[in-house]
Amino acid sequence: MPVLHLAAALLTVLALTPLVRRFALQLNIGDAANESRKIHSGTIPTLGGIAIFAGVAVAFAIGRYASNDFANLIEKGFWAAIVGAALIAAVGALDDVVNLNFKIKFVAQIAIAIFTVVFGERRIAQVPNPFGQSLELVEPFSSALTVVWIVGICNAVNLIDGLDGLAAGVIGIGAATMTLIAWLYGDVGLSIAYAAIAGATLGFLRYNFNPAKIFMGDTGALFIGFIMACLPLFHSPATSDGIVWLQILILGFPIADTLLAPMRRLLSGAHPFKADREHIHHRLMFYLGLSHRHAVLRIYGACVGLCVAALLMVFVAQALGEKGVPFIALIALSAAILGAIGLKRLGYFAALVRKPAAQLLKRRPRRAENALRESDISPKPSYSRELTT
Repeated sequence: MPVLHLAAALLTVLALTPLVRRFALQLNIGDAANESRKIHSGTIPTLGGIAIFAGVAVAFAIGRYASNDFANLIEKGFWAAIVGAALIAAVGALDDVVNLNFKIKFVAQIAIAIFTVVFGERRIAQVPNPFGQSLELVEPFSSALTVVWIVGICNAVNLIDGLDGLAAGVIGIGAATMTLIAWLYGDVGLSIAYAAIAGATLGFLRYNFNPAKIFMGDTGALFIGFIMACLPLFHSPATSDGIVWLQILILGFPIADTLLAPMRRLLSGAHPFKADREHIHHRLMFYLGLSHRHAVLRIYGACVGLCVAALLMVFVAQALGEKGVPFIALIALSAAILGAIGLKRLGYFAALVRKPAAQLLKRRPRRAENALRESDISPKPSYSRELTT
C-alpha cells in the first residue's frame, strides 16, 4: 500500500532533518540574507534536501523488496530515473556548498535528463487534442520535448523555493494527489513512488514551514523536481498518456511562475535569468500585502484547487470515457481562466501590456529603468517600499 511508503519517507525525514541541520551548521553551509530579494533574515542552514533524498531512498528501497509492482517499475527503466535523480541531487548539493555558475548547472541538468530519456527509454509520445485525435510525436521531437519537460520542472520547483515551506508544500500536495490518481488508474508502482515524494516533502515541512529552521536548497528542489518530472513518463500501459498533462495542471503554479519569469524580465530590459523579487509569491506579499505565512497558505489553497480539478478530470474520464472529453476540456479551461484572473489581480498583465514591445530588444540598464518607472503599474505602497530597499 502507498500509505506504508509515505509513512516511511515521512518518518525518515523527520528523524534525519535535525541531524542534517546540525551538520550544515557545523560546516557553516547556509543561505545568508545578503541580497535584497531574500525574504528571510540572518543565515539559515541549507542542505535539507539530503534528508528528503534519504526519505525517498528508504521508501524506494522498501518498495523494491515489498512490492512486485514497484520492482517491475524499476526493471522497466525507472532505474535510470533513480540514477538521474541521485546525480541531480549531487549537482544541487555541490551548488549549495560552492555556488555553481548557473550555466554549469543548466548543462548538467540537460545531460542528466538526456541520460534518463536514453536509458529509461520513456518519452512524451503524444500531445492530447480535446477536439480530435491526439498529435503523435516522432523522433527527435519526442525526446527533445521530454528533456525540456524534465529540465523545466526541475527549475520550476527551484524557482518557487523562495518562501518558507512553499516548494515542499506545493510538491507535497501535488505528489499526494498524483498518488491517488495513479492508484485510481491501477498503477500501484507509480503510486508508491509518488507516495514517497509526498511523505518526504510533507515531513520536511515540520522544519521548513515559517519560520524555517532549515532550507532544502538546490539539493532538495532539483531532486524532487526531477523525480516529479520523470514519474509520469513511467506509467503502466493501463494508465492513459494524459497523466503527464494531468501533472501539468497539478503543478500549474510553479509552471506558470517559471513561464512568466523570463517574459517579464525581458520586457523590463533585464537578463531573463537574473533573480528578482517579482515572482508570484513575492507579489502576494508586497503587492497584496499578505504576511509570509498567509502568502504561502494562499498558494497552498490554489494548488489544492488545481488538484481537485485534476481529480475531477480523472473521475469524468473513467465514468464517461470519450464522451467526457468536452467536460474535461471545460474543467481545464475553467482552471486556466481562474489562474488568469489571479495573475491579473497581481498586476502581471498590466505590467506586461504597458511595457513597449521594443523592450524585448533593448537591454540597456538606464533605458530599462526609465521604462520601468514610466510604464509599469502603480504598485501599492508596501510593494513600492519593498522594491526600493
